[in-house]
Amino acid sequence: MLNFLLLQKLKISSPPSFYDMSNEVQGATENMLSLCSEINQNSATITEEMEKSEESALERKRVLEEEKELFQEAAHTVLDMLANRD
Repeated sequence: MLNFLLLQKLKISSPPSFYDMSNEVQGATENMLSLCSEINQNSATITEEMEKSEESALERKRVLEEEKELFQEAAHTVLDMLANRD
């Protein structure tokens, strides 16, 4: 019985086996791969949202430029009418 207890203590105090370390490394690697996959998915989503925002901003800029031109044309028309009123 004493030999069994001594062996149990030796197992507890002995460094982890190659198999145990390999399993830990594999688990850590799988976790990192999972995190990398999640990061890639989030990155793709963020990139897509940025592209949509850029397209939306460019469309809004185009609309504002058109409105500006129409307003300027209307202002010129009014000025011409006032100038020719004399």
